[in-house]
Order: sequence, then C-alpha cells, then structure tokens
Amino acid sequence: MDPVSPHLARWAKSKENLDLTIKAAETLVSCCVSLGLECRDPPLVSSGLLRSLGASQYRLRTFWNHMPEGVHRVVLYRVRNSVFTLEAERLRGPVYEVLCRNGLLVPVDERDRRRIPWEDLVFTSNSNLLFVRLHGEVYGNTFKTNIARVLAWLERANPGITRMAASLLEDLVWGRSDPEVLVDGVLRLIGRWANVLEFFLPVVPHSRGELLSVSPLLRFLVGGRV
Repeated sequence: MDPVSPHLARWAKSKENLDLTIKAAETLVSCCVSLGLECRDPPLVSSGLLRSLGASQYRLRTFWNHMPEGVHRVVLYRVRNSVFTLEAERLRGPVYEVLCRNGLLVPVDERDRRRIPWEDLVFTSNSNLLFVRLHGEVYGNTFKTNIARVLAWLERANPGITRMAASLLEDLVWGRSDPEVLVDGVLRLIGRWANVLEFFLPVVPHSRGELLSVSPLLRFLVGGRV
C-alpha cells in the first residue's frame, strides 16, 4: 500500500504546491519562536500566509483546489505494532492571524490568540486552512500533536534546524538533489536525537538500510515513485 493517500499524492505532483507548503511551514515556525508563541495547534497554512509569501490568486486557487477537504495521511514510520503518520486536514473556517515580520501574516491558535493584543490580530471569517498533525500509535497507546509545535520545539532546541530541513526539502522538490540526500539528512537528525527517540520508538534506525526498512515514505521516495 502506498504511504501517501491518493488525493494528497495528486496534490503533491505540483512542485509549486510543495514549495509553498515548505515556505509556509518555515515561516510559521520562525514566527512562533520569534514572537514567543506556543503554537499548540495552529493551521500550518492559511490563505493569508500564502498571500503574504507572494502567492497570486491563481496560485491560491491551484493550491486549494487540488486538495479536497478532509484528512489525508502520509505514513512516516511503521514497525511491528507502532505507526507514525502525518495527517493533513484541509478545511474552511474562521482564523486569526498576526503580523510577524516583513509583512508576513501567520495563523495562530485560540490559546495564542488570547495572549496577543487585539489590535495586532487580523480576523478572517471563512478561510482555507491546512492543519498538519503528527499521529502516533505505539503498542496500542496513541497521541496526536500539531507538527508546528514539534518543529518550533526543535527550532528552540537547535536554532537553524528548520532552515536546514526546509533547504533539504526544497532541493528535493526542485530536482537539485535526490532522495538519498534526504535519507542522509534524516539519519543525521535521528543521530542527534537518538537518546530521546529511544523512549518511544521500538526501533531507532542507525543506518540507511534500517531507516528505509521502517519508513514507508522514504522507501516510496527512494524507489522513484514520485
């Protein structure tokens, strides 16, 4: 079974869609850190954020029209009774956003919204939104957390790691590198956090072969199927 849901796979065939998402994620995480936001559960992407990144109305329509509303999954890790997936949920709804820097507008969740002065917020009553959450199941125990919160935590612990990851992904999207470079980058990241990962992953990969054996998404990419 493919690790990427069919609707999401079709959406991801557009390099522009992927590039915009990477830039939106990097911007949101950077602003979470610089503004001191908790970012517990904000949308990763909003129309306001995409516009502030320079997306035209045509690009906005293409971005959202190619992804149906609902939840779309990507399997990151699977071994024995444990699985970790990214769940991308596209919906329409109200959103508060705050100006970060250079005119960049980032969405905020309800908890952060209450901490920001009212005059600094921009409210949109009906916006396209994309939430991305990490869902884990380990031996019957489950958890879910917003990927922006995870990335902001990593950025605070290792300043610059978001830019490094974004650069790796951008190079892969635009054909400046191949999936093997991404595999090497993921291995370096795992090596840096192995002592933490050992607490909740039944198998922590330490080699290329081990990593590909537990990551359906990386096997999918290395196999040249996207």
